[in-house]
Amino acid sequence: MRYRVLKIAALVTSVVLVIASVSVVLVYGLSASASFIVLIAVIPFLIGAGWFSVAALRLTATSVGAIRMLRAASGVGLPIIFLGGAWSGFGMLFLSPNETSFYAVYAYLVTYLLAIAGVLAVLILAFATPIKVK
Repeated sequence: MRYRVLKIAALVTSVVLVIASVSVVLVYGLSASASFIVLIAVIPFLIGAGWFSVAALRLTATSVGAIRMLRAASGVGLPIIFLGGAWSGFGMLFLSPNETSFYAVYAYLVTYLLAIAGVLAVLILAFATPIKVK
């Protein structure tokens, strides 16, 4: 049961990370005053999403490597995703306020917070799931 919950949490987190990276690109595309530095969060979001997806798809009840991979992905990825997303959010503070970019920034902030919560949930679930060694 714990393996299934961990697998679903990792897959949902990878989807949220992809949505967060799309919202960063949307902010960059809609705002005329956005600099290239806003796109810095796309890289850790997409790398984290790929890492979570691969580990979740390899996860079975006896897969020690997939659980260790999820532990490493969430443990290493959490500070990198947090700093990359915060850096992009800091870059979005200097955008000119027009209506379309405001909604895109709001969507980014919501998906960014959901991504951080998802990675943290996967980290907790990965360490709470026991590893069955044969």
